[in-house]
Parts: sequence; structure tokens; C-alpha cells
Amino acid sequence: METVDPTKASEVARSLCKNYSVEVESFSSEYSDTVEQFSEVIAECYKRGDKFSAHGNKVEQEKLSVAFLDLAINNLFSSMQLLIIEHIILPAICIGRR
Repeated sequence: METVDPTKASEVARSLCKNYSVEVESFSSEYSDTVEQFSEVIAECYKRGDKFSAHGNKVEQEKLSVAFLDLAINNLFSSMQLLIIEHIILPAICIGRR
């Protein structure tokens, strides 16, 4: 890893815009089984959520419950995306500052 001088904007920008393919490949090989398991679970959640939506909720309380369920699944998926991105990029940036 290259050393980045955080007092120089050009070095900070170069570090932020680097290609993280090595880190992504390392993460993918190390956690591929976990990512696959999560993907299967989240796909099943979306399938079951679609069944609720297809039910044709006529009662306002049912509509709100389905919307809440959909929001919860989306939040879980987004949280996992952010966790993976942080796990890949943050150590690469911190190591580059040394």
C-alpha cells in the first residue's frame, strides 16, 4: 500500500479514487459463503414480501404493515451493503495513511 500524506489534497483525492479491486477480491474470496447465505435469505424475504403485496390489501392497517415489512427488508439489505463497503474500503484507506 502506498503512504498518503493527509495534508496534501492531491494525495487524499488519489487515495479516495483508487481502484479497490484487490480489496474487493480479497473480501469476496474470504466471505463468499456468508454473502451467498445472506443473499439467499434476503431473496426469500423479498419473495415472501411480494406475496403480501399481491394479496391486495384493502384495509389501511394491512397496507401499512406490508409497507413497514418492505421497508425493514430494504433497510436490512442497505445496511449489509454499507457494512461490506466499509469493511472493504476503510481498512484500505487507513493502511494507506501509515
